Amino acid sequence: MNCEQSQEMLLSDYHDGRLSAHQRREIDQHLTVCPACKLLSERIYDQTIKPFNQTEHAMPDDFCWSQIKRRIAQVPAPAPKPFWLLRPALVFSSLCVMLMIGGVIFKQYTISQTPSIAYMLSSDTDTNDEVSASIEEYFL
Repeated sequence: MNCEQSQEMLLSDYHDGRLSAHQRREIDQHLTVCPACKLLSERIYDQTIKPFNQTEHAMPDDFCWSQIKRRIAQVPAPAPKPFWLLRPALVFSSLCVMLMIGGVIFKQYTISQTPSIAYMLSSDTDTNDEVSASIEEYFL
């Protein structure tokens, strides 16, 4: 590992403990042979990590917590969103299904309202000549 890679890791993840064991070993090996990177590591530790290790953890008193809880309770809850805004894809797909079903029903209704060819060609009534004449006139 070269100095540039080590310095980048020292500035970002080394002191935070976010490196893998393998990466940490590589940097530790590099720090044993490179005095410039070792000095940089010590300075980073002294300026960023050490000051926080020496501070005591202060907890707010009960009055502070009660004020925080009171202010949270004063904030109004957001109004619930309508269902169709929560799941627009579900609403859209439901609408498409309803339109398709409506189209099928409409098609069935219009088909049942139009006279069929079998009815026009049937020979059980005297009007068959009139119907066949009108069909012949239509196609000629």
